[in-house]
Amino acid sequence: MADTQKRGTPVPIAVLLVVLAAAVLAASAFYALGGGDLITALFARSPQVKQGSVVPVKPTPSPKPTLGSEPESLPSAEPQGLDLPSGMTERQALRLWQEQVDSQANIVKLVDGKVRELTFQAAEEDGDRASVRFRATFSDGSSAPGTFVMSKSGDLWFLEYVSGMRRTSDVGALSDTVNRGRGEEPKTSLPDPDEVDVEVLNAVLDAQAASQHVFEDYLSGNMERVVVDDVKKGANTATIKLTMHEADETVKAEVVCLSREFRGERLWFLAAFERVSSE
Repeated sequence: MADTQKRGTPVPIAVLLVVLAAAVLAASAFYALGGGDLITALFARSPQVKQGSVVPVKPTPSPKPTLGSEPESLPSAEPQGLDLPSGMTERQALRLWQEQVDSQANIVKLVDGKVRELTFQAAEEDGDRASVRFRATFSDGSSAPGTFVMSKSGDLWFLEYVSGMRRTSDVGALSDTVNRGRGEEPKTSLPDPDEVDVEVLNAVLDAQAASQHVFEDYLSGNMERVVVDDVKKGANTATIKLTMHEADETVKAEVVCLSREFRGERLWFLAAFERVSSE
């Protein structure tokens, strides 16, 4: 019995040596196969990216177009819907589009520098409708009566159309085919949303919504006379530089008009009305 126990004593030592040898071999294989890099990656602050993998990048949004810039003021874009100001219905927006289209002859007179001065006579409000009557003096010295017609949506006023401004030489060629210069509400049928340039209409609505301080001057009767100093035209815009003579001050101002070739026709729209400085 004693001899048997002595011969069995070395067995645990041999087993331990085998285990240690296996551990050394495993550790060598672990580091040889990049195990050290794996540990480093696990404790790194920033995640590791495998070579060849795609890292998603958030696109940088394009800057919003600015009125008066050329030609970025009216860039091409994917189809979009109407972006209506608070309180405005789609029907009101389409009415503004159609009435400005029907006022092309008068808007073009302004854009082409054929109007020298507007002398304001009276402003009348009736609920959500208003009219501002004036007399236009043209560059050739002739003159004719005209009217700005405005509508209210929510708390905001919008200039819909310009009627009148028909000189004697304009007989047979109506300035605006809808209301024939009498200042009444046009009767043209409204277009469908897919029949208008939505991008331009959205830009006009945004610009007029920001022009309330000037519209208030028109509606309050504070505006006495507006003199056209110059017109700067670009490919898609025209800036009409004005001197506004008000009851209590004289102000330098600008009217920015937007243009777009639409279905084979060049159209102009009255957009922004901006004070520049006081004299």
